[in-house]
Amino acid sequence: EVFALASEAGLFLRQSENGFTIKHNHQVVTITSQLRAVPLQQRYFARRLAGVLSRKREYRRAFQLLDGIGDSRSLRFARQAMFDAAVQGDFVGLLTISNRLICAIGSSAQPTDLVPLLLAQATAEIQTGFHQESLDTLSHAKSVAELSGDSVLIQEVQHVGLWEQIARSLKEEDIGVLVGLKQSIDVQTDPHTRARLATDICVLYLRLERIGEAITEARESLQLFTDLRDEYGVAIAQKNLASALSRATGHDSEVEQLVKAISRYQQKTGSIRERAWLCNLRTRQMRVS
Repeated sequence: EVFALASEAGLFLRQSENGFTIKHNHQVVTITSQLRAVPLQQRYFARRLAGVLSRKREYRRAFQLLDGIGDSRSLRFARQAMFDAAVQGDFVGLLTISNRLICAIGSSAQPTDLVPLLLAQATAEIQTGFHQESLDTLSHAKSVAELSGDSVLIQEVQHVGLWEQIARSLKEEDIGVLVGLKQSIDVQTDPHTRARLATDICVLYLRLERIGEAITEARESLQLFTDLRDEYGVAIAQKNLASALSRATGHDSEVEQLVKAISRYQQKTGSIRERAWLCNLRTRQMRVS
């Protein structure tokens, strides 16, 4: 309809699956430079575009757009953007977003707000190889959690601290500590933390080729996430269970059922992580056969 009403727009616009975009790169450069020359105008259009992105639930892109021009309104999308970054495996983005939020709320923030942000920052630092920085961040989180006296926060810090150790060197005793931590958590009062610990333990068992134990942990986490109606958690547990079952014998039918469920989730989210996981699984199955 746009082209029918204004055919001249076809000189610089093209339609794609994501909507209308500028056709030529030199036009993008020209328009961008003109917007940057007038900061007020740039901020106006950036905020309009961020609003469009947020309505499409693309919070990470909305945050990046506004943060890139130094607009504090980016913080409106920061928490949703953190979740999106974690789901997509964008730990560089997660590190940036968590840093911005920590600076924004300040050291006087409530421990229930500050500790999760510090742990998100530490997790991103671990995943991106900044191990010394992660130790400093974990130390800060530990101090805040212990001063608050909140047992849940203290357990969360212990959990991430163990992962920092494991990231450097996986030892059998580290898994034992995680198992003990999981067993200390009442499934009725804190099922989500128990499910996440079961997920982490499953991954470690897979790394050590302890397949039977990995299957047990994967089934527990899948049941808990299903009961919690945590779609993201369910998808992770399904992938772990399928990976574990594919390394055992006699589970082909169940693996295929899990693959179908994961494929439906991938189609819904558009995440490339599920596609990559599926390729790895199929490759492993071909090698076994």
